[in-house]
Amino acid sequence: GLATLAALATLSLPSPRAPPASRVGTPQPPLSRRAALAGLVLSPAAAASAAGEINSPTVSASGDVMHGVLQASAPLPVPSGGSAVVTLRVVGRNTNGPLATATVPLQDGAAWPLAFAVERSSLREGVNDFMWEREDLFVRADILTAAGKTVATGRSKAKAIDVSGTPGHGVAYVTIE
Repeated sequence: GLATLAALATLSLPSPRAPPASRVGTPQPPLSRRAALAGLVLSPAAAASAAGEINSPTVSASGDVMHGVLQASAPLPVPSGGSAVVTLRVVGRNTNGPLATATVPLQDGAAWPLAFAVERSSLREGVNDFMWEREDLFVRADILTAAGKTVATGRSKAKAIDVSGTPGHGVAYVTIE
């Protein structure tokens, strides 16, 4: 009951071990999504911050269609002055083209992972809510240089969820390769 919850709330996670001396200064592989979401590799404060900023589902009543995170599978520089062109389609349904296309500017000096949101204003004209609200969304992100050349592409899915009776979408983690 409440006593058990109070006891659990006072527990703290052990501090992470330092890397062996032979691995100090060498690039480490990116954290897996499962480990980051479970909070096993993040401090409790960092996990709470990430959960609030990036891992919150999108409710269709808000101004956003979906939230996402661009992440790199290997060391990949963020192109200076570049952008990410995010395209949404409904999984398993022919909607006669993309549902939405949004351009996300990439800031100079930014590092992966990068959070983004696709707003309702990015939806194609004439797209009704019933076409996408309760459906999984296919997400494609093309990373472009300032000159418009595609340097990397990533794909993911935003799962349709129900948040207290309101349709929404979970966060799409788009791995750029």
